[in-house]
Amino acid sequence: MMRTTFALGLLLALAGGCSNEPIGTARSRQQPKLSDQTAAALGRPAQLTIAETSEDKERSEIKAESFALLTSGQYDRLDSLARTHRASKECYADGLWKLKEVYEGLVPAENNSETQWQARLTAIREWIKAKPESITASVALADTLVSYAWKARGSGYADTVTQNGWKLFEQRLTEAVQVLKNSKALKETCPRWWSIMLRTALGSGVDKPTFQTLFAEAVKAEPANAGYYLQMAYYLLPRWHGKPNDAARFLQEAADQIGGDEGDVLYARVAWYLQGIEGNIFDDRNLSWERADRGFQVMEKRFPGSALVRNGRAYIAVIGCPKTLLPRRLVRELDGKIDSKTWSSKENFRRLTDSLFQG
Repeated sequence: MMRTTFALGLLLALAGGCSNEPIGTARSRQQPKLSDQTAAALGRPAQLTIAETSEDKERSEIKAESFALLTSGQYDRLDSLARTHRASKECYADGLWKLKEVYEGLVPAENNSETQWQARLTAIREWIKAKPESITASVALADTLVSYAWKARGSGYADTVTQNGWKLFEQRLTEAVQVLKNSKALKETCPRWWSIMLRTALGSGVDKPTFQTLFAEAVKAEPANAGYYLQMAYYLLPRWHGKPNDAARFLQEAADQIGGDEGDVLYARVAWYLQGIEGNIFDDRNLSWERADRGFQVMEKRFPGSALVRNGRAYIAVIGCPKTLLPRRLVRELDGKIDSKTWSSKENFRRLTDSLFQG
């Protein structure tokens, strides 16, 4: 049965409400193609622009600065840059600390050559020699080694990894763990230390109790770091060491324990992260779209005008909201300015949203 066709004036008056038609159902049906004029009247963006958000720009700037300081051997300034972001605890709307970008700028791109990877590792080891008390240098080395390990393994299923790939993967993870353990004796600490330790634990395939213990220690050391929750939820996905409902159960318990707006924001951030890698987490993994949206509404107030938040909320609504008018309104308010990390591409944006404008 086709949706009831409302008059345009009524549609606009009810733009904040919802119909009873699930989005997923609407997409699966053969519906008549609307004219461009009708689709435009319903708010379908006529043109799309991949917009660089202010968050994207700042992230790139921090990465570029840290890389430049490393290659020029300005270790004191590099340590100071990390220390500044470590002390501020500032994060982006997705919950990831600005400190993370300092380290990200030091890790080569996955498609860089072996020569480039080895040169970067040598540069970081020279930094450690010059500044043996630098926690930033040690964490950067461990971070790079873990990424180098995953480069050797590849991102495919276990049966696609070569014997040599497994060998290098294990060797590099083992070295990263040793670097982290050695750095525990340093006077200064860094919350990124726990992020890298959790990454090595995932790669090493530690059992659930061990990973949960590491997670609990990380949260105790730095409760404000939402990244740890992302890593715990990721570990609990069926593709790794969890059952279908484990991530949802963990997230609900964690958000309930924090409570209030902070709990809702955490819920939204983890859901946002999982949605980008796991498909429809609301149907397939039993997460609550309503709670995620409450968290996004809080983020809209905390990060006013953030294109990243607007895109994230629209994306979550398109995928998870079992209604029509709210996702349509949120998509319309983007005015065709989309974030590539949220939607992947213009084509994917159209694929996911065109059914909202079928009347």
